Amino acid sequence: MDNLIGLLKSLKKTPQLLKVDLKTNLFLLKYFGKFKIKKINNDYILHSHLPPINSPAYTKFVDQHLIKNISGPSHAQIGLTNACPQKCSYCYNKIRFGKAMDNDTIIDCIGIRRGVRS
Repeated sequence: MDNLIGLLKSLKKTPQLLKVDLKTNLFLLKYFGKFKIKKINNDYILHSHLPPINSPAYTKFVDQHLIKNISGPSHAQIGLTNACPQKCSYCYNKIRFGKAMDNDTIIDCIGIRRGVRS
């Protein structure tokens, strides 16, 4: 039932899905069926590799990549450590081990130093 509610909320927030070709929509329905949609606060989360399916970011993904076929990445995800302490219910990799990085190492990894981005 949560999946149906999540998908309906997604459609309400992203009516552009109706403009997506039938083949892609059938793929999305099959793909969505592999995961249990979780409601976290006001967001409907499919998994950690997509923005919430009722969010402006998801709407942008649908518009730019599924309708307008703009090439390029749709989003980016950076994993700085495998020691994630959050254990989110929707995470595909919530049983992680490792040592958490200190702030200086994280800043060096992403190339940000004292408010200046490289």
